[in-house]
Amino acid sequence: MDNQVPLPSSIEEVESLIISLYNPHTPHTTIVAVQDVLQRLQRSPEGWRLAQTLLDRPLNSTTSDQVRFFGALTIIIKLNTESISLSDDDARELLQNLLRWLALSAIAQSAILSTQKLCQALSTFFIHFPTLWPNCVKSLLLCLRTGHNVTHRDVEHAPGISEIAAGLDWRLTRVALNFTNILVTDVGKTDMRIPKFSAVHKQLLENAPDVAELIHVGLSSTSENYVKIRRESIASLQAWILYAQRLPAGGDVLVGPLRNLVNPVIMCLQDDEIYEVAVELLIDILSNYSNFFTVEHYSSISTIFESAWGEEHLKQLLGGDFDFEPLQYGLLLLAFGDARVETLMQSSDDRSRKILGSLSALLTAKGHPVGEDLVFIPALEFWATYVETMLDTMYSSDDKYEPWVDSAQALIREVVGYCWEKIQYPPVQTFMSWDSSDRTGFTDARKDVGDLLQTVFTVAGRHLMTIFTDLLNCFIPERAWAQIEATAFCLAALSDCVSENNEYDDLLSSIFSAAFFELLALGEEKLPVRLRQTALSLIERYSEYFERQPAHLPAALNLLFEAVATPSLAQPASKSIATLCSSCRSLLINEVSAFLGQYKLLRNNPQVDSLAEERIVNAIAAIIQAIPDDSVRLEFSEILLSAIMVEMPVCLKLDANTSSLDTNSLLIAKAVTQCEQQVQEGQPAPTILEVKLQASLITLRCMLGMARGLQSIAEHTVDVDGNENGAAATNPFSTSENNAKLRSLQAEIMNMILLTQKALPNSSEIVDVICSIFKAGFSETEPGLLVFPPEMVTDMFLHQTAQTPYIGSFVNTAHSFASSLAKHPSREVMEKSLSVLVPWIFGMLQTLPEPDADTDLAQRGIEFIESVLQKSLAALLRVEPPSQLESFFMFTLKVLDGREPLPKAASCDFWTTFLNLRPDDPSLKAIVTNAMEHLGPLLAQALVFNIGGNASRSELDKLCDPLKKLVVQHVRSNGWLEQALMNPAFPTDRVTASDKTFFLKKIIG
Repeated sequence: MDNQVPLPSSIEEVESLIISLYNPHTPHTTIVAVQDVLQRLQRSPEGWRLAQTLLDRPLNSTTSDQVRFFGALTIIIKLNTESISLSDDDARELLQNLLRWLALSAIAQSAILSTQKLCQALSTFFIHFPTLWPNCVKSLLLCLRTGHNVTHRDVEHAPGISEIAAGLDWRLTRVALNFTNILVTDVGKTDMRIPKFSAVHKQLLENAPDVAELIHVGLSSTSENYVKIRRESIASLQAWILYAQRLPAGGDVLVGPLRNLVNPVIMCLQDDEIYEVAVELLIDILSNYSNFFTVEHYSSISTIFESAWGEEHLKQLLGGDFDFEPLQYGLLLLAFGDARVETLMQSSDDRSRKILGSLSALLTAKGHPVGEDLVFIPALEFWATYVETMLDTMYSSDDKYEPWVDSAQALIREVVGYCWEKIQYPPVQTFMSWDSSDRTGFTDARKDVGDLLQTVFTVAGRHLMTIFTDLLNCFIPERAWAQIEATAFCLAALSDCVSENNEYDDLLSSIFSAAFFELLALGEEKLPVRLRQTALSLIERYSEYFERQPAHLPAALNLLFEAVATPSLAQPASKSIATLCSSCRSLLINEVSAFLGQYKLLRNNPQVDSLAEERIVNAIAAIIQAIPDDSVRLEFSEILLSAIMVEMPVCLKLDANTSSLDTNSLLIAKAVTQCEQQVQEGQPAPTILEVKLQASLITLRCMLGMARGLQSIAEHTVDVDGNENGAAATNPFSTSENNAKLRSLQAEIMNMILLTQKALPNSSEIVDVICSIFKAGFSETEPGLLVFPPEMVTDMFLHQTAQTPYIGSFVNTAHSFASSLAKHPSREVMEKSLSVLVPWIFGMLQTLPEPDADTDLAQRGIEFIESVLQKSLAALLRVEPPSQLESFFMFTLKVLDGREPLPKAASCDFWTTFLNLRPDDPSLKAIVTNAMEHLGPLLAQALVFNIGGNASRSELDKLCDPLKKLVVQHVRSNGWLEQALMNPAFPTDRVTASDKTFFLKKIIG
């Protein structure tokens, strides 16, 4: 390049560039420029000579170390890119130089960087020339010992590794150990399955005995600087064990020597200076390579646990000392337990029992989990593994009750007790003083305990439920809030195990006793909010019990309705009400009036959460749905609907010109309150239109809750998005067609919905709720207040145009409507609605200047028409005027030529379905045939051009579906495809004519 900086002309200039490169004060732009120059030097033919010159520079400062570091780096780059150009003699000379340079750097105080890099350069040399340096470890040690180059003969006649290392300065020993670490790490990064590297791995294994002996020397060091040597030895051992773990079968040649080094590492645990690296290595092996240890090793570690040193560390940990040493000791104990879990579980000796006792004691460490106690979570994970292992062992054995089972179950019960104590909430002030991550962690720990209890239930069953039932009844009289809350939480966690089984109803009856409800009736002034929340959840989780035992149902519901008025309890209480009323709807029919009265009281409270209100409406509607008499059901539905809609006219009159809000309106007051709750500090007060939106959403969401509550729980509901096959159940509209009152109410609802949409046209939330209300009715096979007749639904859709905001959502709802019509007992009703909706869709699509002007409408519109193909072909093909059908076909082809993936996928599905049509009606068959005669070539061209380069790779599978149908179903497809392939406008010129011919032969077959 013309603007490149010229290369330096002297070694002094090179050194200056290197020093500036590593200077932290050098500007970034200068560093980039310097890097470019130095990299060009490294890649040049003079790179070898440059590296040698830099490495021969004297060592007298930090900057000279940086210069030598760069020289070693250059050697590595050259070896990795140009090693093939070196002759064996050149390579041997390079090796001798590298060893000489390393010997000089190793004893220099200021050569830390270059020494490390030279070790890496030697490792790289070994990877490229393993046969030229077979005894690399011994050779390196001998060179460090003598301080000069050594020959292959010198190495062969040298004494053993221990004797050579005995005479080394401690710094040289540490360098040698560091080299063995780097060597095995670098070789481990290569693929031993590749022939080029298999020889490297083989040669490395031949050095394994020397490495093991060197590490043993390091671990046995008693020199003044033994700590540094032992730490380096353990680091090297860890790297070699990791390598051994990756070896395929046959790695025993390495594993054997390395195993002999484990006991010296275990002894290092009691040395405070080496503890960190020793415990890390042992935990790593226990966790990831436990079969590396022998029985002797496990015995040695057990001895450590039994020693006074081990007992002291455990005592510190349990006392709340979570500093590094005690915490790592706990993790070592847990890793040991994980590795030996089955052996410990089935052993009856004192040592195993004592270790298991220590493992269970880890659950009792001082402090609350996560925020204070850092060992609880890993200890809990171990006990989860223990229980799962116990289950696997029991159920894989012919005798599920072997001698060890009783003691294991007793231990698990002890563990459950410890966990129960640990998940008790601290005082509110303490809990809120934690940061958010600690609070979340504590909550997650409680969930993990719940998961453990569910697993334990498989083993302990009724006995486990009895434990918590007794605890609850014991602490209720004592008003021990934390203990009661933790017990209720544990019982709730077990609900999935027992709620549907009436064998436990006697225990559940003692839980949901008069004392329980009297306690909860104390109210928010005396009862902690957390306890009330957990108790409400407990009631919800056992809704099946209340269905079987309705005697306690009134007390539960009264309690829940009282709790809804408390803001902090509104959501859990309303959720429990909805669950209970849905499960017990048939038992509560006679209480509908009372429920409606409760709802009116709650609705008059502006502090009640809107979601809670929606759930309560859903609960009441579920009870109404269970009323067998149609007229009574409609009467109560009207009462509930009136309560929901009563203030909607006042809300809809609000506009930007409204001078003030009607504070007498409960709906508006509630909307104002909720808007103010959403306003952050410093933001302006909510506007009139924001209040109007909120009030409208409150009403519509309550109506949605009502629609969902009125849904039948029978098995024959309609899947509005599912398969269309199958006969209809009963006529969902026959009663409503002759019911003037029902029609009048539905017309009132529809009018309110349309007025709301008109008043708030740009709200996606309003549109989503409206569509959800209609979909709730589509799934029904019985008449109902919110199951609108087809003609009314169709008319609602006709009010929507292409300019309607979020029109895609309405078209998607129309798709669901069409699916529900397929279940209608009268095909005439379906044909009538679809014959109106098809032109509506066509008209909206025709107004789009381009398909990508509204991709959502384009996609949803095509999907709707594709669904009509499967339900009523006549409604599509006999549309008036016929030009609309032709325009739609061209629209789908235009979509195929476009770039938008979702509409394109919908178009592919449409054509796949259309190409598969085989109508029996002669007139419809003629229309299909005529369409393909005109559109076949255009469709073939669109598909071929997409596959030829216009489509992304992810779209090809979808495009192949209509292509397959075209080839299989139409005899003229061969000609159409050939014409498209040979079209001069084909999207790429990189495909030859022969390639196109071959492609055509492959797909035609």
